[in-house]
Amino acid sequence: MNHTFAALNSHEQRFKEIFLAHPGLHPELPRSLSELDQISKAQPEYRILREERGGFFPDSAHFSERIFAQHNDVAVTLHERYSPCFIHSHDYFEIAYVLTGSCTNHIAGKSVTQKAGDLCVISLYTPH
Repeated sequence: MNHTFAALNSHEQRFKEIFLAHPGLHPELPRSLSELDQISKAQPEYRILREERGGFFPDSAHFSERIFAQHNDVAVTLHERYSPCFIHSHDYFEIAYVLTGSCTNHIAGKSVTQKAGDLCVISLYTPH
């Protein structure tokens, strides 16, 4: 099967450059928000990018459905490649669908590898 991947957007490209320059950061490892704060203090370019991405990096590890528009029952977002993995939960279901390639989700302390075509439903309040 031949997959065509979209070009990296500017944030994905910058995250990729940071992680290639600092391989010890390991973006694929699940981290707490306090660990991300420590990385931000040690890596100024990471901190700047994290600040620019404000809404993506919350102050809390729990999201509420109030972040969505009031009259929407469903919201679709694309997870940016090379963005850091941080453990969080929320009061709504998350459906992770892999369109192309593969990824690893860290759900309730277990690693789940998904490939193109896989769908995963993450329940309410489940750390992932």
